[in-house]
Amino acid sequence: FQDFNLRGEYIYAIEPMGASSRETLDKLQALSEFYKMQPYEKVHIQPGSSEIAALQNFNPDRIDYIASPDVRAQLEVGSFAALVEAEKLEEAKNRYFKYLKESPVIYSFELSPDLLTVYFDVTAFSAGYDAVRAEVNVEVPAGELVFERREGVLGAEVELAVVVHDLEMNEAARASDVIRPSQSGGQVYQGPAFLPGHVVFALEPGYYRIGIQARDRGSGRTGVYRTTVWLPPLHDRLALSDILFASSIRPAGETAKFARGDLQVVPHPLHAYRKPFPLTFYFEIYGLDTDAGGMAFYAVDYRIVPVTKKRKGLTLEDVPTAISSRFETTGFGSTQSQQLEIATENLWKGSFRLIVTAQDRRTRETVEKIANFSILE
Repeated sequence: FQDFNLRGEYIYAIEPMGASSRETLDKLQALSEFYKMQPYEKVHIQPGSSEIAALQNFNPDRIDYIASPDVRAQLEVGSFAALVEAEKLEEAKNRYFKYLKESPVIYSFELSPDLLTVYFDVTAFSAGYDAVRAEVNVEVPAGELVFERREGVLGAEVELAVVVHDLEMNEAARASDVIRPSQSGGQVYQGPAFLPGHVVFALEPGYYRIGIQARDRGSGRTGVYRTTVWLPPLHDRLALSDILFASSIRPAGETAKFARGDLQVVPHPLHAYRKPFPLTFYFEIYGLDTDAGGMAFYAVDYRIVPVTKKRKGLTLEDVPTAISSRFETTGFGSTQSQQLEIATENLWKGSFRLIVTAQDRRTRETVEKIANFSILE
């Protein structure tokens, strides 16, 4: 299928041996209306027979069968007319079986209600000249996984697979990862409530469609999601990366996962922080002007603006800006990174917007990036 409006992807299921429950219900309702127009002897079929199964998938539009009640009401009801109608019905059924055999496709899709929950976001960073480092960050609730004890270790495994397509649906990249939480003691997993993982791609700037699949090996449950993202060019001007919300930022070891330079930035795509833990995030600034010694001079301004009003007693209060701050600093090179932790004591339960502005103090140019997060109590 091709989506000419570029608003998503069509998914079809090949079901030559049956139909989904929703489709069956719809067709049974249509079939009941069809029965009302037929003599009893024509439609009295034993339940469970192959004929009733065929009629459930009966598609009049495909075989030019007259199904309009108004048109059928005008037909003669004599014995000869009844014989003609019976022959038409039999011919229609034969055409249906012929069509089903030649084109055994039902264009329907039934999503499983037992999907594995996956929280994700996609963040863009510069990967050098004319390339973008696209990071697909995920978190899986540990409570939805099946943990098993093997050789004294309680653990689980989540297979993460990501595929990237361009707007013409050509595959641009694919990669995989495995999330392996474990602990040595206890019968119940006591680790983090949300387990992080990520997959990294180097892509050209542009629009992409990204499909994400996570599968719990213990239970077999799978979560499948997709999104469309715009990866902007970040190499030819003053620019900000996306804001990478983190559950923690600390010095990285030699083999630390989620390493970014000498830091380990553990992604937190859920973007939810429980008080009193701080709001933690990371970003990079590109294209800063430097002096003869290679030094950059810049300023960072951040503001937290509430999306939802603050509750004060029985009323809701408008708060234009909850937190704001600015600092000036220097660094060597045109690319600079920043990690920040903001106390959440002055925030309240609800949604907030984080606005980060970077200014090149030599050229006076500014760039801005906005992202949303939530506070829990």
